[in-house]
Amino acid sequence: MTAIATIKDQLLSRPDLPRVVQELLDDLEQERQKRNAFYEWVTPDIKAEFINGEIIEHSPASEGHNEISTYTSRLSGTFAESNDLGVVRYEKAMIRLPRNDYEPDIVFWDKTISSQFTKGQTHYPTPNWVVEILSSSTSKRDRGIKFEDYATNGIQEYWIIDPDSQMVEQYFLEGEAYVLHKKLGMGDRIESKVIQGFAIPVTAIFDQKANHEALLAILSK
Repeated sequence: MTAIATIKDQLLSRPDLPRVVQELLDDLEQERQKRNAFYEWVTPDIKAEFINGEIIEHSPASEGHNEISTYTSRLSGTFAESNDLGVVRYEKAMIRLPRNDYEPDIVFWDKTISSQFTKGQTHYPTPNWVVEILSSSTSKRDRGIKFEDYATNGIQEYWIIDPDSQMVEQYFLEGEAYVLHKKLGMGDRIESKVIQGFAIPVTAIFDQKANHEALLAILSK
């Protein structure tokens, strides 16, 4: 039985179901109004997300975070575009899911989806692949609500990068939940299932020289 079916059965067993449903509808309407206000407030200069009815503002990223984001997006974006597979965006691409709005660190959409993008677009549909880079302020959400929400909405592959341990956790979607495929470290090689053919040394995510070497290898093919 799925989680949704379990919750539904629990609700249907309650004698006060009509009142509970009405309260939920009222709460959702208030949340919808807050979300619309969020869209009017947020600007390209503000990094913020709307999660379960709350606005989450992010502090400036550390240099280490920025390095990893740049290295990973450079390699994945170059590979995807060179092979006409789709597009990669990072840091300020807001994805709109049914309840929440996120700005993942790195995202990829395949060509079928990205071919519909427009120049004035500011919100994006569900991506195929997402990367989040852990920090002390985001780790709980990256492993919690985002982990659950990304899976629920069918994002096929999720990488969690840990700057402290220099490890990458690679998850694949199986059914409605993520399953850990591999946990990889320096000296390992990671290969995407969604961006077909994209494979890089984990070292290239953390080290400038290794990143340049991996980039040259992509460009030489």
